[in-house]
Amino acid sequence: MSGVKKKLLKNFFSLSMLQGLNYLIPIITMPYLFRTLGPYYFGVLAIATAAINYLVVITDYGFNFIATKDISVNRENKEKLIEIYSSVLTIKLLLCLLCFFILLLILFFSKQDCFFIQVYIFTYGIVLGQSLFSTWFFQGVEEMKYITLINVVFKLSATLFIFIIVRSKDDVLFVPIISSLGYILSGLASFFIIQRKYLISFQPQTLMTIKVYFSKNWNMFISNFFTLLYRNSNVLILGFFSSASIVASYAIAEKIIKAIQSIQMIFGTACYPYLAKKFNNDHSSFYEISKKYWLIILLAYFLLTLIVYFLSPVAIYYSTGYSDFMAIQLMKIMSFLILFGGLDYTLGVLGLIPMGYSKYFSNSVVITGIFSITLSALLSKYYGGYGASISIVLCEVLLLVALSLKIKSLYLSRGRK
Repeated sequence: MSGVKKKLLKNFFSLSMLQGLNYLIPIITMPYLFRTLGPYYFGVLAIATAAINYLVVITDYGFNFIATKDISVNRENKEKLIEIYSSVLTIKLLLCLLCFFILLLILFFSKQDCFFIQVYIFTYGIVLGQSLFSTWFFQGVEEMKYITLINVVFKLSATLFIFIIVRSKDDVLFVPIISSLGYILSGLASFFIIQRKYLISFQPQTLMTIKVYFSKNWNMFISNFFTLLYRNSNVLILGFFSSASIVASYAIAEKIIKAIQSIQMIFGTACYPYLAKKFNNDHSSFYEISKKYWLIILLAYFLLTLIVYFLSPVAIYYSTGYSDFMAIQLMKIMSFLILFGGLDYTLGVLGLIPMGYSKYFSNSVVITGIFSITLSALLSKYYGGYGASISIVLCEVLLLVALSLKIKSLYLSRGRK
């Protein structure tokens, strides 16, 4: 077995453990929190998490892809690695500080009561933790074992403390506090590993250097933000038009679907640095790999969609403790996200971005995001959770059409050369 294949396989198994953990933790904690806190408080936490996720994307700023590529290409150049690491970390921490002030202003002017303010502020620790955690660095050097080790230790610890401390509705604030501490400690651990293992220390960079890294990540940031806009806004939109209990039913179904979708991240995260190097100067490699594996990928997503559709009642019953009819129907509708969203991920993140077409991908996601917000608000107002579920599936189909047309045009132009 070649060195490249060994490394890919090693990273695949490391990420399999991590994604397995990410998949199991919600399955374990969701039923407990739903039953202990009740639908109302569970819905409140879901809305707060959805809102905070926007700030996470702002602080991530697309670095999980662009910075990963930069690290991968320059992994033998220590001075360049220090420049990339220091510049990216500086930008992320500045954005983290800016987002915190924005959150405080929003909470102040929206005149929320003390409980809601506490929930949002305690949940904000997730943003700080994500800003410190340099996933993109470990992806770039293709050492995913550190990502896995850190996450396993701190996520399992946080999960254990949730079960120990959260015993009733009165303990609801401990959920965001414990979760935030887990993220912050993970971020600090990654900071020390990078310094000790790779001897990459944080060094202040010039304003011009920081500006360069800020500018080159703009397209990827816009793409990620609008992706979140149409994949994550439904919880917030439902919060305006429906009760917290309806939001809870939707959030349960959505969380299960997202946990299943995260499985594709095992393959994608492990292969992205390799594909970024391979497709960057040789676009023909993309078409060769596509011809070889496209039918397998399509069938895998299709079969997984069918399995999830028919097992929705079982998944919901386990998660809530009873047969929530609305949650079951919403999960059945959203099961199609596995097929359409998976194909979007394959064509966009693993295809167009490594080939250098991140701007087209970004523009496609922006259009989809704008369409999604409009459609979701309209359908949610009149059809509640059902409308929200249908809108997100339709948006994934729209994005798939846009990405397929671009891939087809690139393939045809290649044939004419």
